[in-house]
Amino acid sequence: MQADLTGELKLDSLMVGSYRIQLATSPDFGNVMFDKVYSFFEDHDTYVDIVATGMRDGRYWVHFAFIDLLETQHPFTAPRMYSYRRPRPGR
Repeated sequence: MQADLTGELKLDSLMVGSYRIQLATSPDFGNVMFDKVYSFFEDHDTYVDIVATGMRDGRYWVHFAFIDLLETQHPFTAPRMYSYRRPRPGR
């Protein structure tokens, strides 16, 4: 498996068992505020888990890496920036 600079993943014949997702306040991931591994064999609500960290309005960077069935973590994708704004009461 390879990850290019745009974050696109090329899966050869990799058997993926889980993935690791990180959320940071800067694109260099110097301040990681969320770091968790999720299994592909279970249902998860990643968004709920991330929001539970108490995120404030702002920009965040996210990247992820696949972990194969032999528990080898592959390289992280290129970071992508997302803006977050908490839902306003009454909306």
